[in-house]
Amino acid sequence: MTGKPAQAFVKLFVSDFEESARFYETALGFTVQRKIDAGEFDEWILAPPHPGSLRLILCRWKDARALTPGNMHGPLGFLLDDVDAVHQAMLANGGRNLAAPMDMGAARVAIAADPDGHPIELLRMPSAHA
Repeated sequence: MTGKPAQAFVKLFVSDFEESARFYETALGFTVQRKIDAGEFDEWILAPPHPGSLRLILCRWKDARALTPGNMHGPLGFLLDDVDAVHQAMLANGGRNLAAPMDMGAARVAIAADPDGHPIELLRMPSAHA
């Protein structure tokens, strides 16, 4: 291997592109950058609100197979300034509360699920300026 690996994207399978894109655009500031036919599934690439952050790729199976959540991953995490406002925006745009905003020492944290149930952790650290 040459060079150091760089994180580039996270892929999430969703049941409805429009609903999921609206959720991530409205609640977290992502924007749809382009759409790709990837064979057995389609992809929508969402650009992050902050340059240099990971892209989010929404994928949907063309055969409309059911999505089943597993237990082999934790939440998708975001550092930000206003946990409460973003948590409320998520709930207002089809998200589901998993853990209401709370203080954990000097940090503020909340967890919500997107419309397909993917857990999303919101975190404000004293030194984080998202």
